[in-house]
Amino acid sequence: MKIIHCADLHLDSQMTANLTKEQARERKREIIRTFTRMVEYAEKTGVRLIMISGDLFDTRNVSALARNTVRDMICTHPQIDFLYLRGNHDSDNFLSKLEEVPDNLLLFSDTWTAYRYGNIVISGIELSENNRATVYNSLVLGHEDFNIVMMHGQIDRFGSFAGRNIDYLALGHIHSPQAVGRDQVRYCGTPLKYSFSEAGQEKSITVVELKEKGNVEISAVPLHPLRDMRKIRGSYMEVTAKSFYENGNCEDYLHVTLTDEEDILDGLQKLRVIYPNMTTAGPGKIRSLRQPRQ
Repeated sequence: MKIIHCADLHLDSQMTANLTKEQARERKREIIRTFTRMVEYAEKTGVRLIMISGDLFDTRNVSALARNTVRDMICTHPQIDFLYLRGNHDSDNFLSKLEEVPDNLLLFSDTWTAYRYGNIVISGIELSENNRATVYNSLVLGHEDFNIVMMHGQIDRFGSFAGRNIDYLALGHIHSPQAVGRDQVRYCGTPLKYSFSEAGQEKSITVVELKEKGNVEISAVPLHPLRDMRKIRGSYMEVTAKSFYENGNCEDYLHVTLTDEEDILDGLQKLRVIYPNMTTAGPGKIRSLRQPRQ
């Protein structure tokens, strides 16, 4: 069986911390398109399940575009089950606005819920202050089953789940993709970059292929957005040289830091000719782009 493990899409995130209002609106649409592209990838490659390990949405205020896109992609792909475990950013607003919950949208609660596919069992729980003390001891797993567990949060708060009969632990909450102790205990990370603090991270969705018990193949599949979020650094002459930028996408969202000690007259305007979506700058750039006093 082939499964997608994703989390932290944060649909409807405002995205205004580093971007202009227009850029933020475009990035929000790009995030929604990423969900669509993920489902389309699942359809093309024979994925049976999509596990969403929390924070599908960013706030309680779910837009009609985000809600309708998610609903329509679920309803038009009945051959794929969507296992949706809510995270700390999610609320009931998405589910409460649905006229009915699609048969292939499978939900969790604050007690352990399990879904069986032959000998494959997927268990999940939505964490709260009421169940954190009992979440570890209340998990019951069959010894012969292929056990997948979904949770959202920091694993060090949950006790040593790695010692249980878990074949794959699908985690959400941390935006940087990473394994915890072993490859089968995994934060999938966000599918897109949400700020320049994530500029150095490789973003992807995680594809999990289940073989026989104890044999899990894991691969990262990037969903390349229209525009990346990158940081560049150098002198004004370096970053404006054609050899510096000709092999990259100048339309990306860029954080530019200049290392020049002298002021660059009209430097900001000149840089935007090459990098029209340059959005923010480090201290060096702010100093370098200061206009001389009259």
